[in-house]
Amino acid sequence: AYSNRHSIGYQLSKGSNYYLSKAAFLESLYFAYQYQEFLDELEVIGDGSKGISYDSQPHGDAKAGGLEDLAIRRARISSKVDLIERVCRDVDPELYPWLIKGFTSDEVGYDYLRYRLGMPCGRNQYYEKRRKFYFLLYREKQKKWK
Repeated sequence: AYSNRHSIGYQLSKGSNYYLSKAAFLESLYFAYQYQEFLDELEVIGDGSKGISYDSQPHGDAKAGGLEDLAIRRARISSKVDLIERVCRDVDPELYPWLIKGFTSDEVGYDYLRYRLGMPCGRNQYYEKRRKFYFLLYREKQKKWK
């Protein structure tokens, strides 16, 4: 079942260090929620090396540019994964293993990270890091893709 708990009631004053409009926040939130989809797609795509033939014989069934298209697609998806991971590490390198799980899924919340996975972080600090993550992710996306 789909949970919209992260976006309901999103309010942060314009005076906050990490203020985003609701639309900008949701853009960052849903981009981060695609993290696992990006990883899954990279796994399906692979590195493309299986499609390369090193014999000198022509192969008529090879689509021209197919490997190039695959490499471009892989690079685009990899850059999204790298962006999410880099921003998460920038927020707190020591808590990264927990934060990447919490910031990229609406199924994993603070209580699960703290009490089931042993994240050494208080609730207020976690949510401050979360706000910082979505703020920085939005800012970095704007720089990278605009």
